[in-house]
Amino acid sequence: MELSALKPQDMLADQGYDSDCFRQYLLLHGILPVIPSHKGRSTP
Repeated sequence: MELSALKPQDMLADQGYDSDCFRQYLLLHGILPVIPSHKGRSTP
């Protein structure tokens, strides 16, 4: 994934992006993931 020139602070996404690796990628780049968890996720 390529980030835009502006540095986002948060990322709003739907449940389709609820994965640990995607959340970790965002956090490593200083972006707070705002993504609802899947119903079956053990850790919301």
